[in-house]
Amino acid sequence: MKLQTRRCMIVRGQQSLYRGAGGRRIKRDGIEPVVMVRKGAKVRGNSMRDKVVRAVRKGKRKYKSAVGYGRRWLVESFFSVFKRWFGEYVSGVKFENIKKEIMYKVGIINTLLMAGMV
Repeated sequence: MKLQTRRCMIVRGQQSLYRGAGGRRIKRDGIEPVVMVRKGAKVRGNSMRDKVVRAVRKGKRKYKSAVGYGRRWLVESFFSVFKRWFGEYVSGVKFENIKKEIMYKVGIINTLLMAGMV
């Protein structure tokens, strides 16, 4: 499955996301930042931040639904269930085996979810 855009959710230190090497890495990797600017935020000449400011000015709810802001709880819930069932550790040592183990575990959860057993 290929994603059209990559997004990152920033909770703390979101303003530093736009500065320095972090901002260049985000541009290079094509990651779309998903942040919320403060009420009354001003356009300051930073293209990434200013794009968010302009979008929020057009409508906060529209921006939130367009970029998926506020959906972090879904991911947190999944990882909570995952850790409760399988623990916080993996038994694989090699990276390839770790990936396989996690894929099997996620497959088990997905199968049970589709069967309506969870």
